[in-house]
Amino acid sequence: MISLLFYFFLVHRDFKSHFQEALAARSYVLMNIPEGTKPLPWSLVNVDRPKQKMIKRLLPLEYYEWADRDRNRRLYGEDTVYLQPTMVVLHFTVIDDAEAVIRAFSRPTTIAVGNQKSVTSLVSVHYMVDQQGQIFQLAPENRITTGSYGVDHRALAIEMVAKDEKDLMSRPMQLLNAFYLVDGLLRKHNIPVWRVYSHQEVASGKIFLSEYTDFADTEYPYWYPKPHFRYDPGPTVMAWCREFLLRQRDLWEKHPASRR
Repeated sequence: MISLLFYFFLVHRDFKSHFQEALAARSYVLMNIPEGTKPLPWSLVNVDRPKQKMIKRLLPLEYYEWADRDRNRRLYGEDTVYLQPTMVVLHFTVIDDAEAVIRAFSRPTTIAVGNQKSVTSLVSVHYMVDQQGQIFQLAPENRITTGSYGVDHRALAIEMVAKDEKDLMSRPMQLLNAFYLVDGLLRKHNIPVWRVYSHQEVASGKIFLSEYTDFADTEYPYWYPKPHFRYDPGPTVMAWCREFLLRQRDLWEKHPASRR
């Protein structure tokens, strides 16, 4: 009996070691930087953190708590609006005017709940970074928002004001402030560096993210339907963000893409 227990102890210890190694390897693999991606511009390499201007423009989410609780219960199986974040999701706004975005986010609209009955609430995220790099806080960090369908119950969401990826890539200061915001949120909430995703990756659903949840869609429970698929903020911006975060932790040289 003792020898059997000792055997299980050794197996468990060996499994734990392999698991930790696999987890570390997975973290780099999930920080996807495709071959041929443009490297991080020198203007974003080893740059000191700029003085970030944080502007509170909190959306009136308290008026929609009942609707959001109902949505979260049906979509995620969690009857709450309280968030304990385990990831960060990046977006771009498509609308290229920060005030216009805030006005749109402040108006109640129909929010999808799978292919079931929708709710009336606000499209919401936690932060928005405008073209000048100003940061607007739109929701408390402990509040579930609605901008990252499928992982709202786990994600801090950040919008970057831009028409598209090319537009976003033309403004290094905006990206620098956004990347430092991501870095700060990861450290504050003790989130692993590889837990930063694009809206496009979220839209791929369970193929990419095991946390993706959609109990309310009987037709497409595992990923976004094609008409609603998202491509923001773009593969190059995500590659730059990941390289930036790894460099901040002196981990970039360990990533395969560093040898390109």
